[in-house]
Amino acid sequence: MDTVQFLDGPIKIEVVSPQRGMIERAGKFLGFSGWVEDPAQPGMPIGIEVLAGDIPVAAWRAEPEPGEEGRPGRLRFRIPRAALQTPAATALRGLKLPLQLRLAGGGLLESQVPLPLLGDMVDAVAGAGPDAPLPAGAGPAERAPGTPEAGSPSPGPEPPAAIAAFAAPAGAGPVTWARAEAGAPAPAGLPPSTVTAPAAPPAGATRAPTALLPTDLPDPPAAPPPATVAPAMPPAGAAGAPTALPAADPPDLPAALAPAVISLPVLRVGPAQPLPALPASLAAARAAAAALPETAPAKEAGFIEAFGAVPGGPLWLFGWMRPEAGLLFPCRIGETALAPAGMAIAWQSRADLPEGAVAFAAALDTAWRPSGDRPRPRLRFGAAGQAELRTLGTSQFLEPAACAQRLAAGAAAGLQGHYLRPLLRLSAATNPWAPDAPEAAALGLKAHVDRLLVVPGFGALVQGWSLSPAETLQPRLLRLGEEVLPLVPHSLTRLPRPDLLEPAGGATALVEGAGFLAAFRGQATPEALQEASLRFATPGGLGLGHRIAAPQLRVIGHSAAPEELLQIYPGLEHEPFFPDLARAVAQAALAGAARAEPLLPLAAAPAALILALGPDRADAALLLAELGLLAARRPGLPPLVLLLGSGAARATALAGLAEIGLPAAVFALPDAAQAPHALPGILASLGTERFALVGPGAFPNAAGWEALLGALAAPSPLPLALPWRGEAAAPYGAAGLAAFAWRRAEFLAWLAGQPPLLGGMASLAPCLPAARQALPAGAAALPGRRRPAGRLARAVDRLLTGGGGG
Repeated sequence: MDTVQFLDGPIKIEVVSPQRGMIERAGKFLGFSGWVEDPAQPGMPIGIEVLAGDIPVAAWRAEPEPGEEGRPGRLRFRIPRAALQTPAATALRGLKLPLQLRLAGGGLLESQVPLPLLGDMVDAVAGAGPDAPLPAGAGPAERAPGTPEAGSPSPGPEPPAAIAAFAAPAGAGPVTWARAEAGAPAPAGLPPSTVTAPAAPPAGATRAPTALLPTDLPDPPAAPPPATVAPAMPPAGAAGAPTALPAADPPDLPAALAPAVISLPVLRVGPAQPLPALPASLAAARAAAAALPETAPAKEAGFIEAFGAVPGGPLWLFGWMRPEAGLLFPCRIGETALAPAGMAIAWQSRADLPEGAVAFAAALDTAWRPSGDRPRPRLRFGAAGQAELRTLGTSQFLEPAACAQRLAAGAAAGLQGHYLRPLLRLSAATNPWAPDAPEAAALGLKAHVDRLLVVPGFGALVQGWSLSPAETLQPRLLRLGEEVLPLVPHSLTRLPRPDLLEPAGGATALVEGAGFLAAFRGQATPEALQEASLRFATPGGLGLGHRIAAPQLRVIGHSAAPEELLQIYPGLEHEPFFPDLARAVAQAALAGAARAEPLLPLAAAPAALILALGPDRADAALLLAELGLLAARRPGLPPLVLLLGSGAARATALAGLAEIGLPAAVFALPDAAQAPHALPGILASLGTERFALVGPGAFPNAAGWEALLGALAAPSPLPLALPWRGEAAAPYGAAGLAAFAWRRAEFLAWLAGQPPLLGGMASLAPCLPAARQALPAGAAALPGRRRPAGRLARAVDRLLTGGGGG
């Protein structure tokens, strides 16, 4: 269908394109054969383009043959393999693109047979195919460029070049530019459809490759959704005389945009061979951009009004331009040095722009990203690399959320073109702030997060489900406040969810893999947590966002214990990302201990007896009662410091201190087993130079109390450590630390060299130096109802002390 648009009214007229045809045979050695016809111009030659994906790589003309019988106006054609040995085809040979044929008028030919891939038809060296050279007269007739043939209708404005060299291999010497203008003279030894030139583009090759149209995507809707935000206006002084797309035939539109108003049919014959999706097309254009000249005289072609980047996604540009290179093309972008990029645009006519210019929204595949306080990129494109888009003082640097909003607002306000829907899909699949893909609701995409466990310093683990009747819907990006976390490679696991049989419409096969587990990597700073959402995407690019409710979100070390991570990944210690997660969990535990909160102040205490009380209230009450008896039989005990772990009763501790009658300080920390890592700040705040620490669940016997108090009275650079009862004194305790006394300076030096153990004093790993004070006979600690380190804590500690992750 050809579409004529009248922008000053809602009228749209569609007429049937008269040209049509059929591919009857196609093969690696046979080439293509079939018929084409144009009822409006019977007996006239008809141009045919060979497309790889939707990149033109060769051209042919179907000529009337003398004495041909059959339907009047129908022309037979045979395109031999040799005709495809063009430089453009050779440059794309390794991309495995499907081949198609397109009439010069814009319509794709239908096919009765499956069509081969480009790599099957193109030799490694152009022109080395098995077919004989082109027969005389089989190619385009030679004539002066721009001169119409006798008897042919006067053409409108010249369409964009159908073929351009897409890339040149590094070190390959001169670039071969292929053109499809009828009659372009060819040097001897080359097929009539190619022209050789130096590395600079030849005269007439004025634009980069034509747009890569992903025809596996549905056409845009006939009418855009209601407008929500007005499109951006051009910068002051940048616009010339007002203009609009004329209400005339499609050839009168800007030449490079004329194909964008033609609804091309989708060719699906035999085995499905969808054309490349937009990301693949952008990547191919980026690769081709290496051939663009880096330095060339600039020719103003428009301005960049706004730009922004999405982590893990494309660079987005908004502005206006003269689209000399079509809708998808290679380019270069940067501030000083220009990096290669591939760019696809959706466009919109605007009355305040110069003649031939359009407003655009574009996605770029490039390594360049804005940096600094006021980035001011410039973009070069076109076959000669001269067309330039510059930023102005009023150009905006957009955050990812603003990029999504601006693209959605532009689509609602009238953006159009073949790449509008692919751009919306790309935004929905890569930008966590973007709205869902246009087809997400219609295709029945559903997703939910059952549990989100945030691990500060590592990222997050997610458990949930997704349903998609057509293709797999996978989690891709997690947004925590303003931070975007990508999926950890190889962390995604699918699980059966029979409980979803009803939402899945009874599709048993669908629920077999509906559940998922996934890990996402990032800083995940708890202080920056705001709204959380998970972005899903299908292999075809459909994006779906799910906002995670507060009841599903937990933060390890605050609202969830580290052991809860095993509920999502039962074999967590065997996952490839476990080493990074283990370090983050242990560091988070240490950071929590370092933020011990004072509950009861105390004046300076040069020596202190420190008790770490765990969650067991009976143990806490018993230890304080025993300490009261000790104070009664031995006056002059040093000041007390109580460290209350999570769950320890404040009332129990304060009541016990009142009975003892000694000066005391009280601190709260998340885990009493991490008491050693809370001591640096506590000792500094109290001015303590020597101390004795009794760990959670430890009860020193009479000899043990005497040993600890003796070490406080006569400090030594060597530590004194109490073993658990029944354990022989050794360089380190096999069951973790029970109680020890030491000087502050030596303790801090030892602690600085210790790994961040998640189990703390309950871990099997911590050990004091081998050189220790001698223990009195019988001195030991009796075990109470102490809580041993959990399975995850043991695995983390084994990994961090060199014992492996399993």
